[in-house]
Amino acid sequence: MPCWPGRKALLCTLVPLLFGWHLPKTHSEQKNNAADQETLQSYLPATMEFALHMFNMESQDKQAYKLEKLLQAWREKNEEFIAFSMELLVRRTKCGKLEEDTENCPFEDHQGQSHAFTCFFTITTMPWKTEFALLNKTCSELPP
Repeated sequence: MPCWPGRKALLCTLVPLLFGWHLPKTHSEQKNNAADQETLQSYLPATMEFALHMFNMESQDKQAYKLEKLLQAWREKNEEFIAFSMELLVRRTKCGKLEEDTENCPFEDHQGQSHAFTCFFTITTMPWKTEFALLNKTCSELPP
C-alpha cells in the first residue's frame, strides 16, 4: 500500500503502527530536539516506504524485499528541506516485487543464503507535496 498521491494519508501513517514499527531511541536521536522528534514521528514512515520502494526497484532480484527492522533514524540538519538518514534491515519475501500487496507477504525461509541486507539511506522529502529524492543508498548483504 504505497502512500503516493491519492492514498489516504491517515491510513499510510497508521499502517506502520499496526505492524509494530516504532522508532527506536538511538544515541543520535537523543541529540535531536522535540521538533525533530515530531518530524520523525510524522514523516519517517512514508520516507521509509519510499526507501524500500527504491531498494526493490533498483534490485535485480525478482523477489520483493520488505522491512524487517528499523535500526536507527535521524533527521539531517537542513533549512531548505527535510532530510532523513536511516539504517534499515531488509529481507527477501516469498512474493514477487511487482505483486500488489508485498507488505503482507511472509519472509522467505533461509536456505543457505541470507537474502538480508543492512542499508543506509539518506532521503530528502517535501511530504506536503508527497515528493521524495534518494540522495544516498549503501547496502551490505548479511552473511547466512
